[in-house]
Amino acid sequence: MRARKKVSATEANRTFSALLRKVQLGQTFDVTSRGKVVATIGPADVEEAERAKHWRKFIAHARQQPVQIIGRYKRQELYERRPR
Repeated sequence: MRARKKVSATEANRTFSALLRKVQLGQTFDVTSRGKVVATIGPADVEEAERAKHWRKFIAHARQQPVQIIGRYKRQELYERRPR
């Protein structure tokens, strides 16, 4: 993930169109007011992209696991408690 750039609220207001173009290219900005971060502007699909990345990682991991053959079983056996 790229580092966020800080931009003042005044500058964000003045250059909002240019800011949005940079956001479309994947940049994220922290908007500050009086030195404090009050908002974050970033691509809307970042969360979805992160979720997809983690899903692909999970699938790759699952595919590396050995297949375990457990044989035939009855539905009731799935819910039986076994002593430990």
